[in-house]
Amino acid sequence: MAAHTHLSPISSYHLAWSIMLHMLLHGQHSRDQLAEATGVQPDTMGYMLRALHRKESRSVYISGWARDHLGRWTTKLYRLGNKPDVPKPPPEQRASPEFRAKAKAWRAKRRAEKLALAKLVAERAAKVDDPTYLKRVQIIRSRLKGEA
Repeated sequence: MAAHTHLSPISSYHLAWSIMLHMLLHGQHSRDQLAEATGVQPDTMGYMLRALHRKESRSVYISGWARDHLGRWTTKLYRLGNKPDVPKPPPEQRASPEFRAKAKAWRAKRRAEKLALAKLVAERAAKVDDPTYLKRVQIIRSRLKGEA
């Protein structure tokens, strides 16, 4: 009688763990990248990574950070190992100082143009001799001066 060997098929869960560990061994990857490669939902992959990242097991560490679609440092990059986590980079100014200076100058120029226009309208209003029109122009001028 021949010996019967029964090999159970590998479950998709075990295969996902195997693929994930192989990827983490050979590079740094985000939760979403690992989830896409293994076919596991991103939330489930997050649970798996958290389990490996716990202080008790400490099999993976945060090896870097990636920017999201808005440019913020929100995506953790994991790698296999027991090293200290890389700290999250501080948020950066969205605009450079040069750009902010140009924008400030443009706003000042725009305010000056609006004020000159209001002055012109006020001169014309004085010629029209309409007290309600003149009052509205004075209100607009006072608001524009308040912006400056």
